[in-house]
Amino acid sequence: MASKGKKRRDTRRLRKRREEESATVGERVAEDVAEEDDSPPEPVQEVLRRRVPKKRQKRAGPRFRINAWFLAAPVAIGGVIAIVVLVLTSGSSGVTAPKVEMTPDPRVEGLSIAQTIEVEAGGREVNAFFFPNNITGPVGEAFEIVVTNTGSLSHNLAIAGLDGEYGTSDDWSTDPELISVGERGSVVVMIEEPGTYFFRCIIHPVVQTGELTIQ
Repeated sequence: MASKGKKRRDTRRLRKRREEESATVGERVAEDVAEEDDSPPEPVQEVLRRRVPKKRQKRAGPRFRINAWFLAAPVAIGGVIAIVVLVLTSGSSGVTAPKVEMTPDPRVEGLSIAQTIEVEAGGREVNAFFFPNNITGPVGEAFEIVVTNTGSLSHNLAIAGLDGEYGTSDDWSTDPELISVGERGSVVVMIEEPGTYFFRCIIHPVVQTGELTIQ
């Protein structure tokens, strides 16, 4: 029994000594920490400023960049379209042709006009026409054909002469040779041989034709 009582006392002394040693070590650690961190505590605002991430600032204005090509493209395309339109319409369109002073036809120069015939030239490429397209003139006398362009393209009127061919010296053609939209042109003709003569527009020679009867 004495042996057991001694063991209990030794156990209690050993436990007490360990507790005292643990307390001593804890006090030393606390003192060391206090010596190392003797600076005053940081303000709460400073701590929050470091820990809270800054919000991204929003950029003023649109987030996309406008490429300079998108600004220049409409201008460039408009210029190209304008050039193409001018090229396509310069030949058979209503573009005003420069008026050239023509030398009076010696075949009818100084002759009195016995008759004036009004002819309308109208339409476009596929439906160009003369109205009327069948006219009559006096044989051996000077008469005038006045052509009014009521279409949307330039027109003219050329008469094949006695040889029945166009582009030869006995042809008759309006002055000016190209009659602009809304303008008038005329040709004075004198044919001494009765018969049927053909005329056409040199710009639309297939669809815009007519007949001149001399009697």
